Order: sequence, then structure tokens, then C-alpha cells
Amino acid sequence: MSEITETELPGIGKRFKLNLRKGGTLTVVVRLDGERDIYYREVEEDEPTVVSLTELEAREVSSILVGTYYKLSPLEIFEEAMEHKAGLHSVTVPRSTTVDGVAISELDIRKRTEASIVAIVKDDGTSIPNPDPGTPIEHDDVLVVIGTLEAVDRLKALLVE
Repeated sequence: MSEITETELPGIGKRFKLNLRKGGTLTVVVRLDGERDIYYREVEEDEPTVVSLTELEAREVSSILVGTYYKLSPLEIFEEAMEHKAGLHSVTVPRSTTVDGVAISELDIRKRTEASIVAIVKDDGTSIPNPDPGTPIEHDDVLVVIGTLEAVDRLKALLVE
């Protein structure tokens, strides 16, 4: 978990700074008048992107961020937790896939993408753990895969070639 540093800004308010895991920093200044200024700075960038919110707007955005406004699906919660711990990801096969009905072995997924399919969740909610190489991939399947982010990106590209 990233650490948030808090700094008192006399006559202005408080500054909260978070170094983001994927690079860059997010800084929030809570002003004495209730306004919030949000600064996002990418790595090696001189000028940050700045957004100012009223107190009410900040509360609305915070409800989205903490999940009281929007609830993650069980699959999203699973993926978020497992992505960082075990390299597990989920990939939804798009309706427009070019590989609908093609077997895993025919696609040579592991060799072409360096991602391994460890389960398939079907559109009706049933699952196929450790699918056989002859298992066909179908649109709307959710593929549970192990691999790096780059491998997952290659798999996504393969599904729409």
C-alpha cells in the first residue's frame, strides 16, 4: 500500500501527497474554504494537471472512489486482489472476436502470448477450471489467465486479430 504524506500549509489548508504505484504523483490540497485542488504529475513532467472541486463535488468523487457510489463486481474484486499477488487477470472475449469457437490448442495461446488460461467462466455463470487444450473459446467467455500485463495485452490483441 502506498503511503500518503500530509503537510500543513499555513493559511491555506493541508496537502496530501500519494506516489502512485504505476508512476507519477497525486496531490490533493484541502483548502480552508473547503475547496479541493487535485494535482496529477506524471514521472519526469514539470507541470501537473490541475482540477479544482467544491466540497460537494469532492464528496461525490470520493463516494465513487471508495465504492459507495459504484460497486465492483465479484470478478473485478477478485481480479484486483489477484492481479498484484499472483499475476492472475481476467479477459472478456469480445463479441466481435475472430476466434469464436476455436480451440485453445489451435490458437497456441501460451506460445504466442506467454499467458496461460487457468479457467474459463461462461456467459451463463458456469466455469471450466483448468480447461483442456481442445476447449473452444467463445465470445463473452471470461478467461482467467496467469501472465504479465504485457502477456495479457498480447492475448487481448490475439482475440481481435
